[in-house]
Amino acid sequence: MCHGRDGLGNGINSQKFEPPPTNFHKTQAYLHGNDRDNIRRSIQYGIKEDNSIMPAFEHIPADELDQIIDYIQSLQHKDEDDQVKDVSVSQAWVQAMPPSQTTTAAYLTITNNSGQEAVLVSASSEMAGVTEIHEMGHVNGMMHMAKVDKVRIPAQGKLVLQPGGYHIMMIDLKKPANKGVMVPITLHFQDGTYIIVNAPARDDDDP
Repeated sequence: MCHGRDGLGNGINSQKFEPPPTNFHKTQAYLHGNDRDNIRRSIQYGIKEDNSIMPAFEHIPADELDQIIDYIQSLQHKDEDDQVKDVSVSQAWVQAMPPSQTTTAAYLTITNNSGQEAVLVSASSEMAGVTEIHEMGHVNGMMHMAKVDKVRIPAQGKLVLQPGGYHIMMIDLKKPANKGVMVPITLHFQDGTYIIVNAPARDDDDP
């Protein structure tokens, strides 16, 4: 009725609302972010800011809510304008950790085959409470780790996130990063595009 049959935000009641209902094809339109946790919170608790009148739907069973989220996220891949066409990710993996550990790191290679610089601005994962881009480096002769706001991948170049350098920190894990577990990670770029990868948890000396 509001978002429309195809999730474009053009349902029969959409003209009554200002701002209009979210166009689920456009990742920039999600007020609280477009990863699974943020979509779940928006549905369960509603959106009260920015004049939105989206109500809370706390009564939806968990399995049905997951199906709704799957559908909404599937729409994110249908609009070519929202897709990363010339940037790809390879060799993604997550450091396997014992169940007692609630923090781990993800590593991967980003290749930019376009003629323009790509800028990675954040990462998210439904498996972690906090997901951040970090960099290891030397400060006064000591190894130091710090959060970074963005990472640039040059045109026709690549960036390797690896132990001892740039990496993705995953903090407050919601389930153990046991060896063999597939960890979903979404990479968000400055132009509003994103890439979803599934990184296997493994030991750092595994091939």
